[in-house]
Amino acid sequence: MNYIALSGVSSVVLAATAVSMIVIQLVDLQKKKLKEKRIEELERKVEQLEGELRGVRRESERVKQEVEEMRKGREGKGGESSSVGAGPSTSVVATGVQREISQGDGARRRPSREELKSLP
Repeated sequence: MNYIALSGVSSVVLAATAVSMIVIQLVDLQKKKLKEKRIEELERKVEQLEGELRGVRRESERVKQEVEEMRKGREGKGGESSSVGAGPSTSVVATGVQREISQGDGARRRPSREELKSLP
């Protein structure tokens, strides 16, 4: 009788072991699927960002061409060309009689008398 009981217990243990191994494999498979799904999402995001980057590069080239055309147009008129400075008060723009000093952020202000005296 003990032999039959032990045989039944060992069968249950073997079945439980087999089920646990199957569950482990299913969990691993699920993890793998999630990783693959995440990789696909990231690849789509990379493609989207690359497309946006191409658009930005095209826009940059268009702006560069516009700036070059504006420079050529200014040189053709024979007027003074202004330089754009990086920092505050680094570039001086002479427009006719009125002189303005660049603030570096695109804003312009009238110079003080001292600044006007120091200009060439």
